[in-house]
Amino acid sequence: MTAHRDRQHSRALTQATAEALAAGQVHFPPNGFWDDFFFYVANNHIVLSIFFAHPAHPYTRWRRFFVLLNSLCFAFLVVAVVQSMLGGGIAGQLLGLTVGTVLQLCWDLPTSMLGQCSCANARCLPKTIRVCFRFVSFALIVCRTVLAIIFALLGMLLVVIWPHVELSRVATDFGSSKMFAFVSALPFMLVIFIVLRHCEMASREHDSSKRYVQV
Repeated sequence: MTAHRDRQHSRALTQATAEALAAGQVHFPPNGFWDDFFFYVANNHIVLSIFFAHPAHPYTRWRRFFVLLNSLCFAFLVVAVVQSMLGGGIAGQLLGLTVGTVLQLCWDLPTSMLGQCSCANARCLPKTIRVCFRFVSFALIVCRTVLAIIFALLGMLLVVIWPHVELSRVATDFGSSKMFAFVSALPFMLVIFIVLRHCEMASREHDSSKRYVQV
């Protein structure tokens, strides 16, 4: 009997966590600031979330994989274009780490939005509508992934036909560029998390104070 109650409690807790994550909740009492932030990164970082996302998160690992594949393919095109234009000198490396990183973030953002697709998890919508949103968003991710693969093939073509472009240099710059992009995403995530957590806690305090107002 106790084991049955424990299973029921575990399922209820998992369901509650899934609903909270789908709603965009970032503060999970009694967690402190840094515990909440690490949990937020584990569920939202383009690479780390593939390995550390909460099992109950509605943003599935398949979607996360497609988003990461999008990012890698587009990044290879950016590096190949920079290498073909400026070569492997310091100017090319700096441009790849600055402009290239910004371009990658601009490409990754809408892809991540498609992957998460908040409308597909909005409890205020009928289940049929949510299923349709989930299907359409996944189809768009697949189409965007095909486009990203085409971009990567174009980048490979540039590497092959451009005489002064070395594949080893492109591979090195590609790795350093993606590593820089993945790491530089953390400060942006911290800023977004601070704003979201502050607004969420302020909203809870406001709702809590309203319950005790005497009319």
